[in-house]
Amino acid sequence: MRIIQRFKTGCRAAGIAPFCLLLALCAIACSSCGTGKGKVENADYIVGANRAPWGMALNEDASLLYIANNGYNTVEVYNTETMATVASIRVICGPRYLAFNRDFSKLYVTHDTDTMLESNACAVSSYDPSEVSRVGSYVSVIDIAQMKVVNEINVSTEATQISNPRNITLDTLNNIFYVVSQTTTGVVTTIDADNDEVLGGMSVYSSSSNKAYKIEFDPEKGVGYMLEPANNRINVFNAVDFREDNHSAYAFNGQTQGYCAGTSGNKNSCACSANGNCHSGFCDMSYVLPICAAACSGSTANRSGCPCSQNSNCSSGMCQNDVCVTPSIIGLASVRGYCDTDTGICSTPAQMGMTSPTCRDPRGMLLMSDDTMYVSCYGTSAGSSTLQPLLRIILDEDGIASSNTAVATKQSFLSCLRPTALAKDPSEEYVFLLCSGNATTMIIDAASGSPVGSFSVPANPTHIVASDKYVFVTSAASGAIHRHPLR
Repeated sequence: MRIIQRFKTGCRAAGIAPFCLLLALCAIACSSCGTGKGKVENADYIVGANRAPWGMALNEDASLLYIANNGYNTVEVYNTETMATVASIRVICGPRYLAFNRDFSKLYVTHDTDTMLESNACAVSSYDPSEVSRVGSYVSVIDIAQMKVVNEINVSTEATQISNPRNITLDTLNNIFYVVSQTTTGVVTTIDADNDEVLGGMSVYSSSSNKAYKIEFDPEKGVGYMLEPANNRINVFNAVDFREDNHSAYAFNGQTQGYCAGTSGNKNSCACSANGNCHSGFCDMSYVLPICAAACSGSTANRSGCPCSQNSNCSSGMCQNDVCVTPSIIGLASVRGYCDTDTGICSTPAQMGMTSPTCRDPRGMLLMSDDTMYVSCYGTSAGSSTLQPLLRIILDEDGIASSNTAVATKQSFLSCLRPTALAKDPSEEYVFLLCSGNATTMIIDAASGSPVGSFSVPANPTHIVASDKYVFVTSAASGAIHRHPLR
């Protein structure tokens, strides 16, 4: 395949000098809007719009880049140093997103259902042409040693009608893949990564009102995070071995857990000015500085943190270990500030740079190892010309304890136009935010949550991944792959 290479250097070539000037207001001093490690070159590799490069995945040592060509029905494999094509693997219709299994021996590929028609030649099985045409919702399995498809899994069952599978994520703790359908449906199904058997849909957050977009897992906490753009929230659930147990909502004790910030959802001992500020429903005014205090009698007897003997004793309908608990739902529509527990100093959203502390239509979710998560906010249909927020939310024991109240953020700011996907380098030095509205990628210092640079990418960028050496961005509409050196 012939690849046309195009180079751009710095903000001037990228045509985003005003944007870089904006970043300079955030304590940036850069002449090339790079990472501050010297001159860098932006390289576009034009593969053709008919190929529509979409989702990407890097192998274990980041020497190979796998790209789903949605319009060409292949998974292309590139050498990340030379960008030379290593292999071209034919797959069935409409490949979208990719995910490796735990030992990187297999690559799983989701496909569009809409193009999987019996009349389309691409619906013929890639590994067993004698089979009937693949019509419906499929995930292909590529054996990396052989560089070919070895299985095609029909993920739509009688109980779980999934259409147009999109994002796919591996729960590494239990070795189970979670496949999410397109946003309008938001159905989730699961695949046993040991034997490629479909295990079925989730047993929590699976109603028609819950429209999943993406799922992330924290194997150390044993929890999963389900992003719901339609409801501007993140549902938290226990990541169980679905072969043996059912999923359940992650729950918390509202009187002993919660973040001390804002006017709702606060645990006991947090400052308050009204009963509604507290999970307990009681703001004790007898103190010089009123605080949330324990209350489990009368109208508050069934609140989170109160004694119970059965689920019906609790307003949440959940009694665990003889205590009423509350399902953890992280509300993103409204943003609280940050209070440093060591210094007691609090920052408001406005002080962080959030003049309008509202996150609408969240599209990106990136879990970090320091008990925080980055969330990008795409914005409403009326916000296409307005900078939208990037949130750095708190996910420690208190931060995760949220009952759909305003989210507690550690560092948030108005980032760029139409922010979508997020990525990080393996060492977590940087976070990268794809700005689809102005064809830019922002570089965020992961430790502080502050922007440190940016670089231009092809118009209408689609997906982003990163290694310790490069950031890769695809644009299906432009038929381009962008590689940005970090060092």
